[in-house]
Amino acid sequence: MVCIDVEPGGLLRSISIKGYLFDIGGSHVVFSKDPAVLNGILSLVGERTRKAGKAYISLNGYLLPYPFENGIYVLPPEQRARYGHSIILALLENARHGERKPASLRDWIVNTFGREVAEDYLIPYNEKIWKRPVDQISADWVYTPGRLPLPGVVQYRFMSTTY
Repeated sequence: MVCIDVEPGGLLRSISIKGYLFDIGGSHVVFSKDPAVLNGILSLVGERTRKAGKAYISLNGYLLPYPFENGIYVLPPEQRARYGHSIILALLENARHGERKPASLRDWIVNTFGREVAEDYLIPYNEKIWKRPVDQISADWVYTPGRLPLPGVVQYRFMSTTY
């Protein structure tokens, strides 16, 4: 019989290094709107601490608040315009062609956020996370209506709040 020490959280936990929290091993997000399911899962965890955190993405020397698409406002005007244009073109294309089921995660990313956002950030990020090309990953898990919020022009902060 082999005995090992187990920490609460298993591979899905946060560790503190020099006062900064880092998530290791995977997501802490449980996708369920059913309170009974959420309470059941949380009852297995034991003692836990809730801590509000802020996550940032480093891109070309800028720190963007996570998620990327909501942090575009931090970038210089020409980059904001480029990504805004990318998202708007994707929205227009979707409006023109109607709902299209993507063949892969890559298709979903490009169809949802446009080529510029996809190639500069979302494709490399997802290939890093999933450890395989995104054209080899099914989009079924993201292409479930209501599963993830989808972009709309109004929700994006393309312009800086300070002038």
